Amino acid sequence: DSIPTSIFCLTGRSLTCNQDTACCSRIEWKFLRFHYLKYALALVLIFIGSKIFVADFVLDGAKFPPLVSLGVTVALIAGGIIWSLVKTREEEAALPQ
Repeated sequence: DSIPTSIFCLTGRSLTCNQDTACCSRIEWKFLRFHYLKYALALVLIFIGSKIFVADFVLDGAKFPPLVSLGVTVALIAGGIIWSLVKTREEEAALPQ
C-alpha cells in the first residue's frame, strides 16, 4: 500500500484497482527471487534480540554501538540477497538446455 500512495504523491493521480494490483505483484515477484532473504531477515531479528542481552550483561547497560548494528544488519541483508543470486544462477546453469 505504500507504493500506490507514493505514486499518488508523485503524480497527483490515483491508480485503478488493476494498476495497483499489477504494481504490487511486480514488486512481490522481484522479491520472490531472493530465496535466502528470509533467512537473512531471521538472522537480523536474532541479532537485534541478542543486542539486548549483550548491552545488559556484557556492556553493563551501555548502549550497543549503532554503527556496528547498522553494519551487521546491512551485511546480513546484502549477504542474503547475494547468496540468493548466486544460488539462482547455479540452479539455472544446472538446468538442461
